[in-house]
Amino acid sequence: MRKILILSIFLLTVSVSMAVNPTGTLPIVHVYTVSGQPVTDRENYVAGKIYIDNVGAGQSPLGTAAVPLDMEIRGRGNWTWLGFDKKPYKIKLGKSSPVLGMPKSKHWALMAAADDHLGFLRNTVGFMLGQYIGLKWTPHQVPVELVLNDDYQGIYFLTETIRIQKNRVNIDEQPDNNTDPNTLKGGWLLEIDNYEEEGQIVVEEPNGQLIRISIHTPDSVNELQRHYLQDEMDAVNEAFYRNSSKRWEQLVNLDELAKFYLVQEIIENTESFHGSCYFYRDKGTNDKWCFGPVWDFGNAYWRHQEQFIYENPSFSQIWIGQVATFPAFQHRVMELWHQFITENYQQLRTDISAFSTAITAAAARDAERWANNPNVWTNPDMPAITQVFLDDLSWRVGWLTQQWGQGIAPIDLVPGNETPNRAVKTLQNGQLVIIRDGVRYTLTGQRID
Repeated sequence: MRKILILSIFLLTVSVSMAVNPTGTLPIVHVYTVSGQPVTDRENYVAGKIYIDNVGAGQSPLGTAAVPLDMEIRGRGNWTWLGFDKKPYKIKLGKSSPVLGMPKSKHWALMAAADDHLGFLRNTVGFMLGQYIGLKWTPHQVPVELVLNDDYQGIYFLTETIRIQKNRVNIDEQPDNNTDPNTLKGGWLLEIDNYEEEGQIVVEEPNGQLIRISIHTPDSVNELQRHYLQDEMDAVNEAFYRNSSKRWEQLVNLDELAKFYLVQEIIENTESFHGSCYFYRDKGTNDKWCFGPVWDFGNAYWRHQEQFIYENPSFSQIWIGQVATFPAFQHRVMELWHQFITENYQQLRTDISAFSTAITAAAARDAERWANNPNVWTNPDMPAITQVFLDDLSWRVGWLTQQWGQGIAPIDLVPGNETPNRAVKTLQNGQLVIIRDGVRYTLTGQRID
């Protein structure tokens, strides 16, 4: 039934009309390249101008139609760039600026989400989870409508990119081509990558699986730096597989790894420890490798199996299957799980519904823009497809409660009762309820018949 509903919603994208104007229900990003030059690759920036209007109450526009700001634009992504006609872009402003309530930077992404047929909710909810579960930093995004060289492109997501910066990954940056051996231990931003690229650090798991690690910061590394990183990654890899040793906890931040993993498990992202898996290390003798920030959730809720993400994975999962056996890791994941399910789960569902409502009109217009295009997923019926996503979320959370417990936490009193009897919060049919003496109540104390 679920597959039939998704297919029927997808087929609704076939339309006889082609809308070329934004709805105006979201901020509108206007981009103009010099002489209307097309953006054709991911390496070379094209110069141009940008302004953002229709930003809504409490927000300031970015430039104006009369006085747009300088910027450069290029393509970005791997499969999302190569596989879809609705392209994602990287934007570099001429001057660092705050944008739509997000802290100032020059560097932004315009994410097309052309691969998401679940209401543009995969990345959105992945980022929400990263923030709720408490990773040190999770990118923010704002839904917008993009007009590129006067051609309406549909709904996009203006997103903070992952980079070392005060308001993003807030660590001291490793200098380019650093030759001081005393300052090699920190300032790194790395990624477990599922694409083979020149200059990667490569290590091998005991099963022969190669781990390809891309260096994002610094931009240029010398042999001294590469040798240090190779030794570090070899040490982390070895420590994970030395079961009797606590060495891995000396190298890797347990708390951030547990938070990163829990986000991926809740949203069933089977590609999480396979690609777009970022980790970093600050400078300082006591600093450890921290997993995060979260990024790509394009494979969330695709497999739909009652298994942990490292069990029979659709994609090879680096390290996590081994880490999941460690008692200290298991304990911390359970603590985080109980906190999330009792404090944040219901709010997450509320936030999903609010997001869906906010983008409904723009999503329908986006579907008109890309009608009859077979390689762009669209979401013309946001209420229906949002319910599909919420059902997926309920299914996943329900299965995890079977594995990890009900997320039960004692509370003192159902509102309105005079006697502080013991009660519990628990999950039933995707909703948190209070149960006391066999009677169910809402979180506000209303009895459920």
